[in-house]
Amino acid sequence: MRTILLKRLVGLLGVLAAVALAVSSIPNIGTTGDQLSHIRISHSSQQVLDGVPLAGGTTRADAEFYAAALRILPKDAAYHLAVGPGPGCGRNILKFFGVAYLLLPRAAVCDTKPAYWVLVGTGSTPPVGYQVLASAPGSVLLKRTIPGGSE
Repeated sequence: MRTILLKRLVGLLGVLAAVALAVSSIPNIGTTGDQLSHIRISHSSQQVLDGVPLAGGTTRADAEFYAAALRILPKDAAYHLAVGPGPGCGRNILKFFGVAYLLLPRAAVCDTKPAYWVLVGTGSTPPVGYQVLASAPGSVLLKRTIPGGSE
């Protein structure tokens, strides 16, 4: 009887140890998008400027622009993101998702109602009623100054 109980206890401890090992091998469980972005950058060997990696063709001016956007955009804000010339929101879909990822945990949307807009490589002039908060060659961060947008 004692041997059976001891075998069951050893088996249970083995299962608990396996579960603990599996859980501990997931290093970033329960972190926010902002924390994941920071972890991703801190674990890379890439050159980083103000929390923005200088990789994939990102210039110093681009990195400074994205760093400014991270400081200016409220973390809970949704913002209109337009990338590349032409109509629509995701004209350059890879760049769209790259910029959206850099600006986590803020939500990139194609809707034009948000008060904040991030225009990257659109070649367009800012619409009337918007204030330029940050800019770089080909990129601009805007905030609506007329009624009609959400804050």
